[in-house]
Amino acid sequence: MLAQLHGDLKAAGIRLRLVAAHAAVRDILRAEGLEESIGYFGRRITTADVIDEFQGHPAGGAA
Repeated sequence: MLAQLHGDLKAAGIRLRLVAAHAAVRDILRAEGLEESIGYFGRRITTADVIDEFQGHPAGGAA
């Protein structure tokens, strides 16, 4: 389902990011190859990190 969502969003020019995923969920998603298509989604990635990345700020830093 997430792979399909990623494909649909990508076609619309939208990037999907995952944050704060539990270990068991990350394991399943990695086994499905989702990390290769949407990017790293380690346990320490936060919503704030993704917003900073979107705004062009260094991870964890303020501009």
